[in-house]
Amino acid sequence: MATESSQALQERLQRYLVGVFTNPVTVSGLERMAGGVSRETWSFDLIEQRGRRRVRHELVLRMDPEQPYLPGHRDTEFRVIRLVAARGIPVPEVLWGSEDKAILGRSFFVMRRVAGESRVNRLQNEARYAATKAKIVAELGEELARTHQIPAEEIAAEIPELLQLPPRDAVRYQEQLYREWTRDPHPVLELALRWLHANAPPAQSLVLVHGDFRLGNMIFDESGLRAILDWEIACLGDPMDDVAWMALRSWRGGQDHLPIGGVGTREAFHAAYQRAGGRKIEREAMVFWDIFVHLRWAVVTVMEVGGFLAGQHNIELASLGRRTAEIEWDLLNLLEQAGA
Repeated sequence: MATESSQALQERLQRYLVGVFTNPVTVSGLERMAGGVSRETWSFDLIEQRGRRRVRHELVLRMDPEQPYLPGHRDTEFRVIRLVAARGIPVPEVLWGSEDKAILGRSFFVMRRVAGESRVNRLQNEARYAATKAKIVAELGEELARTHQIPAEEIAAEIPELLQLPPRDAVRYQEQLYREWTRDPHPVLELALRWLHANAPPAQSLVLVHGDFRLGNMIFDESGLRAILDWEIACLGDPMDDVAWMALRSWRGGQDHLPIGGVGTREAFHAAYQRAGGRKIEREAMVFWDIFVHLRWAVVTVMEVGGFLAGQHNIELASLGRRTAEIEWDLLNLLEQAGA
């Protein structure tokens, strides 16, 4: 049953979509989807009356929370998804959207719903996905390589507001976010920041970095990968940022012997990425990027705590925020291995 707030949102969404369609339309079944802590995601059906025929559109509404804490705009994400779709990357079809908060109260866009599964624990543990794991690890490497091959000049021309973050600037940007949002001291993060500033590699040609490339942001089924979601923090940066992010321990579901999302090895993922034309992955270079992505993930959790304390009382924000200590433990181990 819809709550009063979701019913009000459904009515506002209906008014907006009536203005988009020439045929009569009805919105039904608006329901908040699981996940999406930083952005709200709702599924709904749109029934379009085409003469005597009723056409059902299965759609998703993606919108800012009432008190957004992560950077990024829905219009930018909308255009990034549209851009990568035009280059053949598997993403949901984006349809309409607006930054006008008078429409739904917040920035939003609407996209088609993609059939499939997004719960990673099912891929990790259910027998029906046994043959899917190796296939999806290879597909992820291939699609990431294809994303990184989209000419950066074209991206910058089409979406000029995208941040451009070569390694040194990427470290500075994370430090800026950390200083802005932290509510208590984090000596491990301070140590990591010092090490990253001292060891940042030279800038190379930038690529479109997804920014949160992991299995939790994918839709899959037994045949493999169906769609890549959540392009909200995309930027122009170093491709190894995405490559390293995929192997964070937090995404493994306790299956640490399979660093790629608890379903595959780094070697298989890297091989697929490089076969598909991705940049050569140097073991020595990955030392920096492994430490960087842990720092970046820790900063996200710090921001989640900040968002909760700032008034966005979502219990998932608080629970994710407590993971900072886990990431700091991993960072200490990585820094020790790097000789810090």
